[in-house]
Amino acid sequence: AVVSTQSTGFQECNENYHVLFHSFKVLHSLIKNIPGSNLVSKPLELYSFCLQGCVNEVKEVCVALKCFGMLQNAAFLERLKTTYHECQNLEYRSTKIQLLMKVLKLQIDEMDAILSQVPGDKTNNLERKASLEKLKSIQLSFVSRLENYFSTLTAPTTWPLHEILWFSNHIELQNMLVGKCRTALHRGLTNPNLYLQGSDKTTKPDLCHLYDLFHEHGRLISLHDWIQSFNTMLGKKKISSETHAQFISAVSELHFMGYLKPTKRKTDHVAKLSLLGY
Repeated sequence: AVVSTQSTGFQECNENYHVLFHSFKVLHSLIKNIPGSNLVSKPLELYSFCLQGCVNEVKEVCVALKCFGMLQNAAFLERLKTTYHECQNLEYRSTKIQLLMKVLKLQIDEMDAILSQVPGDKTNNLERKASLEKLKSIQLSFVSRLENYFSTLTAPTTWPLHEILWFSNHIELQNMLVGKCRTALHRGLTNPNLYLQGSDKTTKPDLCHLYDLFHEHGRLISLHDWIQSFNTMLGKKKISSETHAQFISAVSELHFMGYLKPTKRKTDHVAKLSLLGY
């Protein structure tokens, strides 16, 4: 019984998400870049606004819908057609979304029929005025139906098992997704065995040896003293060409990672870019 209840709750949550997501697509297509509204054209901003609560209670959306209803007849109809063409190829699995698209198509057909009967000249002002007033009434009626439709879409945080699809603790999520490069580099250079799996754990890479010596120097590091210390750490008596190559390669890698840079104060020295504390 518990499993059945959880399965039903998850199906309901998935269905609500599908309806909400596609409804946002339709809404965004209708009100994006609407004159008089502060709502920008990016879908993500509209999505974040609407996740705060019921869609019809979001101030920015209400203002955008009001401005949408005040458009001229031709501009209003053009937005309806654009929205219908953009959204008709979406994969609709919900009867609620299908009904929304049918209402949108009927609205387009109705306004097209009325506009085709509006006199082109201004000789019959009464008939023309009556047709335009009818179009405006249809516009306001459609906006009202949109508001009623979005009032039925509840906030995701009220759905059962909504925690599966939504996560509100953005700080923790950011800490998990955004890597801490400096900390990871320091950990890898001081304890390479965490990353070099399967290698000989008794020997450390040349870069790690040089990094250990890096912390023993001040802001300016003498390359001559550094290579002498590096050679001693490797257990060699004389500095060979091989040691020179190892040293230059390791210094270049530290330079690439942003730990040091050349300095004009002393040509045989390098400068630390920062004194890091871990």
